[in-house]
Amino acid sequence: MSMRGMISMVMAITLSLWSASACAQGPWRGGMGRDGFDTLPLLIHSAGLSESQQAQVRQIIGNHRTQLRALREQLRAAETQLGDKLVAMTPVTGADLAPLTQQVNQARSNLAHEWTQVVMEIRGILKPEQLAKAAQNRQKLNQLREEMRTVLGGADTP
Repeated sequence: MSMRGMISMVMAITLSLWSASACAQGPWRGGMGRDGFDTLPLLIHSAGLSESQQAQVRQIIGNHRTQLRALREQLRAAETQLGDKLVAMTPVTGADLAPLTQQVNQARSNLAHEWTQVVMEIRGILKPEQLAKAAQNRQKLNQLREEMRTVLGGADTP
């Protein structure tokens, strides 16, 4: 794989992580929302990992599990505080919400950073042909998502 291709892959993974909102609960379960790690297990599996590589992936995720759970809980707590403030009977201003919004954004950023570490460790055990296959499968999934948005009538709907 060329250096340009490798940089593109790292950038694609990093960008998909940026919108992180939850983390994996086990070695083969997804999380993190629409275009983040919800596809990570599928992409890893579709890359054709050997049993040894699968064991390494489980170990890598296991090594990060405690931290990922703590970060996910921080994010949930921050989102709950923000949500409670938004629906409270008392008047609310942007200034009231700014610190809570900042907490949510920081929690998301911390979670995305931790997942980036996980992905980089996993990438380290993949062979170039496995990375290429994962990239090809990711592209296919993105095309399918786009087709689904078109069929279902609107990419702008949340």
